Amino acid sequence: MDMMDKPSRKTPLVSLILVAVFLIADLGAMATHSQTEPWSEPVEYAEPILVEGLPPLMCGEELCLRPLRDIDRGERPSSEDEAWWQSYGPDLDWNGMDDRLQRVLAGAESESPT
Repeated sequence: MDMMDKPSRKTPLVSLILVAVFLIADLGAMATHSQTEPWSEPVEYAEPILVEGLPPLMCGEELCLRPLRDIDRGERPSSEDEAWWQSYGPDLDWNGMDDRLQRVLAGAESESPT
C-alpha cells in the first residue's frame, strides 16, 4: 500500500481543531461587543435663508428652520476649505432640501421625465 491509500488518523483531528478555532473566534467577538450608544451631537437650527426665485421650505404653516451643518475640526488639518460641503448640490438656501424638489413641493412642474 502506498501513502495515498492509507487513511490518515490526523485528518479528523485537524478538522476538529479548525472547527473549534472558528467557534472560539466567533464567540470571542460576541463577548467583546459593547452596548455603547453612538456618538452624536444635538442638531442646532438657525433661521431660514430666503433666496430670490426659490420658494421657502414650509413646515406646516411656518418656515422650516435650517440645520447648522458645521463641523468643529479643532486643530485637525483639512485638505478642503472650511464648510466645502455647503457648495455641492443645488441647495442655495442651505436647508438640506434639494432646491428642485423644494420647487415641486411648492407646486412647480417636476423636471423629471418620470
